[in-house]
Amino acid sequence: MLFPVASNLSRSRGWAILLVGPASTLKRNDPPKRQVRTELYIAGDQAKALFLLLQEQRQAFEQEFGYPLEWEELPTRRDCRISV
Repeated sequence: MLFPVASNLSRSRGWAILLVGPASTLKRNDPPKRQVRTELYIAGDQAKALFLLLQEQRQAFEQEFGYPLEWEELPTRRDCRISV
């Protein structure tokens, strides 16, 4: 399934947001910590269900990336995220 992609770039803050689908956001954080963080932020009523479906394939994703990913279900919140 293809989703429209939109972006918002803030050069002053060092981050960019790409809207990948109706309930997910890919976010990239840069300095001041001199680190790059990329995350798939899953939002919406179906966030937990989608997170669990992705987590079932955790081993395949981490093998493809070549290192462990951070799987954050955020149990006290509606949303979830997966980051590197």
